[in-house]
Order: sequence, then structure tokens, then C-alpha cells
Amino acid sequence: MKKYILLLIFVSIIFTGFAQDGTKKIPAINIYTLSGDTVNTASFFDGENPVIISFWSTWCKYCIKELDAFSALNKSWKKETGVRIIAIAVESKKESIINMVNRKNWDLEIYIDESGKLAHTLMGERISLPKLYLLDKNLTIVYSHYGFNKKVTNELYQNLINKL
Repeated sequence: MKKYILLLIFVSIIFTGFAQDGTKKIPAINIYTLSGDTVNTASFFDGENPVIISFWSTWCKYCIKELDAFSALNKSWKKETGVRIIAIAVESKKESIINMVNRKNWDLEIYIDESGKLAHTLMGERISLPKLYLLDKNLTIVYSHYGFNKKVTNELYQNLINKL
């Protein structure tokens, strides 16, 4: 019985991790800059270019690897596709986030979802990290993925090229 329950949990994580919606949109929710200024997620979109949103936390080693990769690719991807890569920290203290960002010197836009409202709105009650969303110019989620590896980065790039 335990094996059956674990299998069901594993399968549900796999299928939700690779969800590609195409109809769900990013909600307009206030989050914060590292300096504490309020920013509404609606301001992330210029109506012309795609956006990648990556949810991360300081305790998540795969989140850090994902942001390292995105930081290294940010300039070339932006030049080729116009994409804007945004990293949104959740489930971490502001001081830890700032220390991590300063230490890593990422070439990314970093924001904080202090209340977790944006993350919970998109992911539900359980937040799984790292979680990324690729949005088209209409704020529609065209690709999402949970977890990180090099294959995911290549898959994301192909989605940028092919879908947008």
C-alpha cells in the first residue's frame, strides 16, 4: 500500500512538474525589490517580449544552479529572443537573499515574494522549487517546469525559439 501511495505521489509530481498550460496567465500581484520597493508583476511585461520567471530559495541547491545557468545565458538569450529573466525568491529571509545575490553577482532581475502569494497562486498550497514559467508577450504561461538540469535549460531555449 505504501509503495502504491508513493508511486501516485511521484507520478503527480512528474506530471505537474512538466505542465505546459497555454491558457493560464500570471496574476498581477505586488512583490518586492531587494531594496524593499513594491513592484507589481504586471510591470514585468512590455507586450512584445517573452519572460522567464524562476522561483527559488537560498536553501535550494538546484535553484542556485539554475540561477547560475540563467545568469550565464541571460545576455545571449536576451539578444537572440528578447527574453527577460526574472528570479523571485520565496521561503527565505530577506537578509539571506541579499547575501546570496551579492555573493553570486547574478546578472538577473531579483525580486522577493515575501508572503508567498504569487508562488501559491501559481503552484497551489505546496511550493516546489526550483519552478520556472515561460510567458509569452500576452502573459500566458506557455511552458513550466519543476526541477533543474542542463536538459531543462536546452528545452526551455527551444521553447523560446519555437513558441515565441
